[in-house]
Amino acid sequence: MKILRLLKGDLYFQYRYGFYYIYLIFIIIYLLMLGFIPGKFVNIVACILIFTDPAAMGFFFMGAVVLLEKSQKVNFSIVTSPVKMFDYIISKIISFAIIGSIIALIIVEFVNMQHVVIVLLSVIMSSLLFSLCGLLIALKIKNLNQFILVTVPVELIILIPVILMVLYGENLPFFVVHPGIATLQLLLGNGNIILNIMSIVSWFLILLILCNKVAKKFYIES
Repeated sequence: MKILRLLKGDLYFQYRYGFYYIYLIFIIIYLLMLGFIPGKFVNIVACILIFTDPAAMGFFFMGAVVLLEKSQKVNFSIVTSPVKMFDYIISKIISFAIIGSIIALIIVEFVNMQHVVIVLLSVIMSSLLFSLCGLLIALKIKNLNQFILVTVPVELIILIPVILMVLYGENLPFFVVHPGIATLQLLLGNGNIILNIMSIVSWFLILLILCNKVAKKFYIES
């Protein structure tokens, strides 16, 4: 029940600060873009958009939310409340997974993609993963400028291997270790589904443990 109450608060927080309006603008742009893509390329472009926006954009918006909370001294109320750090983290990442999944479903329906369940699963898993990355970084920095400086190299590490895979069509087995490649392969229906899921889940658990540790330290010291 605590997680549900926290989730409700997080969703309202995102609505209050206009995150949904930003997502609405992006989805309109994406649908217009997809409307001009030739039929044989539309599914690939749709998968890339799903990967980079509903999944990866949670990375940036998570940082924005945490920085806003810091500026409003929300951390003080969290420390004095009975809320556990684990509940706080889970609520945050689920809130972004929800909006990411909705946008992904809109794109899937627009281009009439197959394997909707697999696509939705990959979006949820990758959204949780990237949101944890954003939360972990946001907890360690003090302002938006620092966040941007840190996130740019992290995003490059995530995206460059994925871009290379798309451009050159390489599908080497060990590439699945990279969470971005595992996610995109899952979206495209390439590679071994089990290995892709295992890779994403493994990274998720590692980041969840790190994030929980960093969050506890931050809110205790704040």
